[in-house]
Amino acid sequence: MNDYRNPLIPFMAAFEGKEMRIVDENGDHWFVAKDVCEILELSNHRKATQNLDDDERGSLIVTTLGGPQEMIVISIPGLLSFVGKSRVPIARKLDRELRHVILPQIIRTGSYGTPQPHKIEMTGKDFIELHRSFLNHMQGLDKETNPEKLDTRWQALNQVCRRMNIDTPPLKSFLPQRPQTDLTLELFWEAIEDLENQNIRVNHSPHSSLLAVSMPHFRRLVRDHGLDFELTPQMRHALKHATDPEFVAYKNVRSCLFDKPVRCWVFARTPEAE
Repeated sequence: MNDYRNPLIPFMAAFEGKEMRIVDENGDHWFVAKDVCEILELSNHRKATQNLDDDERGSLIVTTLGGPQEMIVISIPGLLSFVGKSRVPIARKLDRELRHVILPQIIRTGSYGTPQPHKIEMTGKDFIELHRSFLNHMQGLDKETNPEKLDTRWQALNQVCRRMNIDTPPLKSFLPQRPQTDLTLELFWEAIEDLENQNIRVNHSPHSSLLAVSMPHFRRLVRDHGLDFELTPQMRHALKHATDPEFVAYKNVRSCLFDKPVRCWVFARTPEAE
């Protein structure tokens, strides 16, 4: 099956005032099952086509008014078999239209009519449905946090906006914003890591499960080794709410570096960080 980034643009075949969408997937032509079933007066297209063979029934992503949608489709052999078994009066007319008009043109030209990614004329009902789809996509994007799903939802929104002839909000406007607290803490932990990678001892605790940092000592090390770091009030506030490593207390620690009590910020390290 194709994906939502590359929806297939259908061709339209008009029959008895109704439309059948036809899509071309790598030279194989498929008919949208819902359209065929509406002509044959079948309300549940999924149930009606479930007895078709696996190579006669499938699903593809098709361009629609509301954006790309996954649709049940029927192959040409499956379509002829499906229509031929129908007992409604219009089935015989449809079978003849397929065999004498639609399929011969597809065989000759590889398509039928003109590609119609959208309705030729938008009715008031179409516009309301399109606007509702736009709002649903916007709400979904605001709540989505998975990057892959976010991109898929944005592609669908883009299709709707193109149909409405409006600019699509940029994808980056929906990307989850990292809390400022996380960004502030990251600067602190990066400085700790840089010092430890240089075999410079920062931890005043003799226990590997704890990290005890003396801020005056830490600032001196950062300055002496030319690291870009500044302990701001915002960082102090963020450190009190740190969870990984988790802030434990601000207290005196018997320093294994200075062999005397030192006031430290103490964090509990996870086993993976040991």
